[in-house]
Amino acid sequence: KYPNLNTNVHLVGVSSSALVVAILGERIVKSPESNVDLKGVMMYSDVVGPSDMYYGCFEMAKRRNLLPQAELDTILSDLRKCEEEVQKCNSKGPGKPPLPRILIAMPWKPARRRRFVLSRKLKSATPELASLRSSALHGVSMLFRVSPGQEYQHFAFQPGRADGFLNTQAVQKDLGVSKHWEPSNDQVFQAYNKYISYKGIYHTTQLLDSKLKVLVVNGDQDYLTNAVGKTEWLFKLNGIENYGVKLGQ
Repeated sequence: KYPNLNTNVHLVGVSSSALVVAILGERIVKSPESNVDLKGVMMYSDVVGPSDMYYGCFEMAKRRNLLPQAELDTILSDLRKCEEEVQKCNSKGPGKPPLPRILIAMPWKPARRRRFVLSRKLKSATPELASLRSSALHGVSMLFRVSPGQEYQHFAFQPGRADGFLNTQAVQKDLGVSKHWEPSNDQVFQAYNKYISYKGIYHTTQLLDSKLKVLVVNGDQDYLTNAVGKTEWLFKLNGIENYGVKLGQ
């Protein structure tokens, strides 16, 4: 019925889901029974290096003199504590299951300070960036920037609850589905929540060793400063070849 369904397959994940597609892709290429024609994986604004990504915020705040030295020292100290907890979560070894009980002690101060750095930078920046921040506060995607009041030209707004809309008979018919749509599933959430501080560097390396295309993209509204932190974990990729060194050249 769908002859091209399993042809030239690419997995795409955003934010924490990027880690999921890296793990899934690695399992597919390592499974002898798999007949998935997997060609590549795209990770967008990922959480593959959980502590590395926040380090980029520190680096940019330091380079641009956005914060006093005392504040920078506090952030760096928090990041080191964060990395210690991440190491505990991954203490079973590369590619092994995480230790979810460690997550209770996970310090999220770097995350809060990251938002402070973003806010401070945008408030003191150009009118264009101020407009960008205003759009973010009003829920408008920054992936396609428009002038305030002109959103209707590029976005179709559907006011109301998502579950009410997606469970209407006409919409379900158009989508070709019949099951009741649920906004969230606690069982699924808890299954993935234990990976919140899990490193995906090993899995990404396995994808590269298997000759798959791996595309890493950064710059989404939640991670504007973290492109610098991205290199922290990308440069650690080391498998059949030292991919990190090649990326850094």
